[in-house]
Amino acid sequence: MTKEKASEVAYSLHPVHVTEIEPIRIDFEALVPPSAAQTDEPHGFRNRVKFGVKDDCGTVIISSEAEFNEKKEAEDVEAETRESPPFKPPYRLHVEIGMQFTYDPAEIARDEVELWCKDGAFFIASPFLRQLVYDIIARTGFSNVLMPFVEVPILQKGVAPEAKPTPE
Repeated sequence: MTKEKASEVAYSLHPVHVTEIEPIRIDFEALVPPSAAQTDEPHGFRNRVKFGVKDDCGTVIISSEAEFNEKKEAEDVEAETRESPPFKPPYRLHVEIGMQFTYDPAEIARDEVELWCKDGAFFIASPFLRQLVYDIIARTGFSNVLMPFVEVPILQKGVAPEAKPTPE
């Protein structure tokens, strides 16, 4: 039997503190019945970040929209010469999540907070956004959709959390 190993990781807290995350807009419109969909798998999601920063707090709005492309197989390219109905996406989906946050101006400058909003806030909101998109589509009759995972960049190169072995 192998012995499990564990360690305790000490993280320092970020100076921007998210105080609230909530869905603020859900727009869904089925354009065809699920049974008539030519494809119901989006090829991607277009994500946007809007934000506003005040002296010690701010708001970030993360929006995501499903995008569809017509799937073309080799035989479909030949069939294009014949008349066929134009591709129609099965649905239209647009969701927005709002985040409220606070920060201490003594700990972090306003321009750094704006940089965090622009470059980092999406990574905080993306798990909530993924769950929201999944829940909406799962309730519609279309195939379940999972937004792809996003790769979180290392914000401070060379800085890793300190691992401390736990007592056995």
